[in-house]
Amino acid sequence: MKQIKPIVEELFKIPLSDDDYEIIVPACREELIAESEKLHHCVRNYSKNIYEHSCVIVFIRKKSAIDTPFYTMEINKKCNIQQCRTTGNKSYENSDEMRRLIASYEKSMKENIKRVEHAELLEKLRFQAAA
Repeated sequence: MKQIKPIVEELFKIPLSDDDYEIIVPACREELIAESEKLHHCVRNYSKNIYEHSCVIVFIRKKSAIDTPFYTMEINKKCNIQQCRTTGNKSYENSDEMRRLIASYEKSMKENIKRVEHAELLEKLRFQAAA
């Protein structure tokens, strides 16, 4: 069985928590299935997309109820939040608190990706200069 978590960690260097919420990276397809069953949405169908590196799925949990599914988020290759759903496939856009959290998360993720890209570029330049 393929593991999802290493694929996600390879694609994105993402912040995993704030004061109230924790981002959980699913370890395997079975966790997607369990999330899907508990929140009554279709994330169970996304494992192929993850394995093919076309998206990343993460679970958002309240720190006060870390084992209870809250929201499931899809992130595309460009680090944009494709969707974020809760029970019954309801969008995060229905909640002011979640809209703020998702906007902050997306901004932080993009800043982190830029730092990683910048560090990789500097390393390439150093390597070329040494050659």
